[in-house]
Amino acid sequence: MAMTRDDLIRDIRAAAGETVCAIVLYGSAAGADYHAAGSDQNILVLIEDAGLSTLAQLAPTVRRWVGVGNPPPLLMTRAEWKRRADVFAMEYSDMLERHRVLFGTFPTEGIQVSRADLRRQLESEAMGKLLRFRRGAMSAGGDLQRLRSLVEDAFPTMQALLRGLLHLHGESALGATEEVVTRAAALAGFRPEPILTVLAHRRGTT
Repeated sequence: MAMTRDDLIRDIRAAAGETVCAIVLYGSAAGADYHAAGSDQNILVLIEDAGLSTLAQLAPTVRRWVGVGNPPPLLMTRAEWKRRADVFAMEYSDMLERHRVLFGTFPTEGIQVSRADLRRQLESEAMGKLLRFRRGAMSAGGDLQRLRSLVEDAFPTMQALLRGLLHLHGESALGATEEVVTRAAALAGFRPEPILTVLAHRRGTT
């Protein structure tokens, strides 16, 4: 059974009640060039209490949301959100620049991301993803279907890394995905064509 964002908002509010502070769409799906076939719907839920009883109440809603192909919502307390920009520098820089408030009030005032924290996380994430990708490619061997699935699954993370690269250089990542890929390639010195080919494939245009 299909589940829309409106269904998700309604069910989260019904399950968690007045403890829900904000529900925010972020990442590629919050961009102007969103394509349903090419972007995950990343949802941040800010809540006053994230205890076990609250998690249990939210579990059926999250299972339905994940069951239709979405990643599970990122659940944080409001207090955690206000003091974790150093740990999640990439995510924060992305959310602060590109987001859509679906419910409540999103507290962004006074939250800043340091360039040193962003560089450190970007390097760690990029290297970690590269090593996992190599492991997957070795396991897939010459199986083209498995290789194709590996590349498709890695693409949302690649998009986030490229936006993080632009933020590291003090640039906006609000442009169309093609623009982000092309600019990141110029900054980092790689060919953009392979990534653009995967993007076109995910959108069903090639």
